[in-house]
Amino acid sequence: TFPEQIDCGEQLIIIMSILLPFCIIFSLLICWIIKPYPHQASNVIEFQCRQEKNIEISDD
Repeated sequence: TFPEQIDCGEQLIIIMSILLPFCIIFSLLICWIIKPYPHQASNVIEFQCRQEKNIEISDD
């Protein structure tokens, strides 16, 4: 039973050593994708606000 426990631990280490870099790359990729978008989102909100103001002006 003891060698099996060692084998299980080795498998866990191998799985972690494979998954951990993927998790790091994945999180960096998400950050890289999301990073440019908050600026665009704020531009869209600003544009919508301007449109609403234009509508208010046109109502007058």
